[in-house]
Amino acid sequence: MPSLPVRCMLFCSSYFPLAFIFSILLWAPPFYWSIGIFTCGVFSLLIMFLFIKRRYREGGRSQAKVVEVEKRDENVMGYIATYLVPFVTFPVDSPQKTLALLALFVVLLVLYVNSNMIYINPMFNLVGYHLYEIKIDSDEVSHYLIARRIIRPNMLLYFVEMSDGVYLERKTI
Repeated sequence: MPSLPVRCMLFCSSYFPLAFIFSILLWAPPFYWSIGIFTCGVFSLLIMFLFIKRRYREGGRSQAKVVEVEKRDENVMGYIATYLVPFVTFPVDSPQKTLALLALFVVLLVLYVNSNMIYINPMFNLVGYHLYEIKIDSDEVSHYLIARRIIRPNMLLYFVEMSDGVYLERKTI
C-alpha cells in the first residue's frame, strides 16, 4: 500500500484538470494564485508518474489467468461529472466560499484515500491506461487492474501489486 503522502498525491493528480482550469480562470495580476495552483497540479502528476514507474520497476511480478473481466472506465467519467464539473462552477468570490470549497476538497481527499478509490483517476485514462475489474484463477475476489491494453477472459496476465486488491499490468517478462 502506498504511503499516506503518495495516496494524497494520487488523489490530487486526479484533480489536475481542475487545477489547470482554475489556473486559467485565475490568470490575472497578481499571477501567484494561478501559478501556484498549476504548480501543485503538475507536482501531483509528477508524483503519480513516479509512483507508477517505481511500482512497475520494483514491484514483485506475478502472473495469473484472467477468469472474468469488466471494464470500469465509466467510473472515471462518473468521477469527472460528479466531482470536477461542480468545482468549476462553484464561485470563489469570497473568503467563505473559498474556505468551503477547500473544506469539500479535504473531505473528498479523506474519503477517497481511505476507501482506496484513488485509482479511479482521469489522468490514468489521459495517458492511455484503463481500469478493469477482474477475477483471476487463483482467487475468487475481484480486483482492480490498471492496464494499457485490452484485457479479455482467459488471458495470461503479468502484473505488479500497487496496493491491496489493485494491480498494474506488466508486459510479458
